[in-house]
Amino acid sequence: MSQRIHIGDAVRKRLEELEIKFTEFANMMSWTESKVYRQLTNHSWNTDELHRAGEVLGHNFFQLYDQQTKTKKSFVLGVLVCVEALESDVGRRLAMEELHDRLTEEE
Repeated sequence: MSQRIHIGDAVRKRLEELEIKFTEFANMMSWTESKVYRQLTNHSWNTDELHRAGEVLGHNFFQLYDQQTKTKKSFVLGVLVCVEALESDVGRRLAMEELHDRLTEEE
């Protein structure tokens, strides 16, 4: 299944894509440079900070969580389909065994 999202890494990657230095990002966010370094090591951010970072970097970081949820749902649905198929197959097999037993009893 999917791994835990490291939002600090996602923000760092976006900074690299846009070639924005940490000091510049700190100014954009009205943070100190040390806060930027701390935040980039964090797995999760509060929603206000994540929303603000998304605004200044032109990126929706919340979509990472949406994608992860969709992946998990897809995995669970796949498992349910397999279970349903197994139950159906087992049910058919049991019905055939029952029919076979009844037919052999009549002989």
